[in-house]
Amino acid sequence: MIKTVFGVVAVLVVPAAAAGTVAGPPASQAHVHPSSKVAATKLLENFIGHVVASNQFEQKAKEFVVSAWEKRRHTDEIEPFLQEALAVLNPRFRQGLEAFKQEAYERAERIMQELAGAEDPYLSVNAAAMAVKALVEQNELVAAEGKAEALLNRIAEVASHSFYAPEIQFLLAYCQLGNLKYAEALETLESLAKRFPHIDAQLQTAADRLAHAIRTRQEGGLRDVADLMSYAGRRLDHGDPGKSVQDKQARAVALLDELIKQAEEREKKSA
Repeated sequence: MIKTVFGVVAVLVVPAAAAGTVAGPPASQAHVHPSSKVAATKLLENFIGHVVASNQFEQKAKEFVVSAWEKRRHTDEIEPFLQEALAVLNPRFRQGLEAFKQEAYERAERIMQELAGAEDPYLSVNAAAMAVKALVEQNELVAAEGKAEALLNRIAEVASHSFYAPEIQFLLAYCQLGNLKYAEALETLESLAKRFPHIDAQLQTAADRLAHAIRTRQEGGLRDVADLMSYAGRRLDHGDPGKSVQDKQARAVALLDELIKQAEEREKKSA
């Protein structure tokens, strides 16, 4: 799924197997960094051990997932297996993924938020991450920022029970930028590669583009006017006509008036 934020294309990674079937690896094989593959294999081995020991899943589903892992473990694309397996183990999670694939983001967010409170740590963490993604897809950036930040406050748990930690940090920056928190967004983006040195190249490219947009931003320029109006428009779309929105609209109008005045003065001087 592609979104545009302030003229910058940001790539939001969509689940590889939203239908929830554990089959073979995806058709397109991306290069996997050796260190990343080792870490991913360890996480999935821990997950399989957890599934075997758990009494929260049906026995047939558990056996199917364990068997599928034995066929999948030596392929290059193993990370999607976690979400695929959770879709087999939990029908409600599969429904949430299907809603996301169908772009029924409000329903997907509702289902995933429900599952975020599940007792199983793998299910709850992955569902919470998907809830953030669904909120972003709805342009609910204020709510998404809060939930992304809450997840990153549990970074060790997120990183040990899902592959979403780098993307959640990226989405936090995306939301911070959308909510006009430029300095915070840049700090979040700059720490992304340091915290996750082997992140997906596509995600790193998107992060670099957002960071470049922030660094080259001209304070008080037309871009700021557009940012302020975009923020106000999103909040109004979601039923928030409060003082913060009114202040942003007033600031945008004042900035635009000032820019027009400056342009007129330059024109007079050149004449």
